[in-house]
Amino acid sequence: TLVATVAFAAMITVPGGNNGNTGVPILARKKLFLAFSISNAFSMIFSAISLLMFLSMQTSRYTEDDFLDLLPKVLLRGLISLGVAVATMMISFGTAIGLSLQTRLNWAYIPITVVACFPVIIFTWLQLPLLLQALLFKSGPGIFQGQWDRKSLRLRKIGYRLLLANDRV
Repeated sequence: TLVATVAFAAMITVPGGNNGNTGVPILARKKLFLAFSISNAFSMIFSAISLLMFLSMQTSRYTEDDFLDLLPKVLLRGLISLGVAVATMMISFGTAIGLSLQTRLNWAYIPITVVACFPVIIFTWLQLPLLLQALLFKSGPGIFQGQWDRKSLRLRKIGYRLLLANDRV
C-alpha cells in the first residue's frame, strides 16, 4: 500500500513541475523524464498487483486445496510483484533526483542513486528466504515429500514380500 501511495503521489507531482499555460510537464523532453514516467507507471501497476494478490490471500476460503495449491502460488506472485514494485519505485526515485539535480549538484546524483538501492537490497535480503521457500514448494515435491517417501518405501517392502512369497510357491 505504501509503494502504491508513493507511486501515485509521484505520478501527480512530476519533478520540475508543470507549465502553467499548457499543463505539460516542464522536463517532459528530457530522457530521464521518460525513464521516470515508465518506472513510476510500472511501480504503480506492480504495487497494485501485489496489493490485490495479498488481499486475495486474506479473503481465501481456507480449504485444503487453497493451502496446498492456491495460496503458495498467490504468495509467490505477490512477493515477486512487490519486489518489482519496490525496485521500480527506487528507479523512479533515482531518475527524479537526477532530473532535480542535473543543473546544480551534478556530483550528488550518483551517491544518492546508490543509497536508493539500499531498500531494494534490504527487501531482497529479508524476503528472499520466503520467496525461495514458496518457489521450492510450488515447483518441488510439496509438503508431503516425507509421506510419499514412507508410502513408497512401504509399497516397495510389500512388493518385495510378494515377490518372495511367489518365489516360494
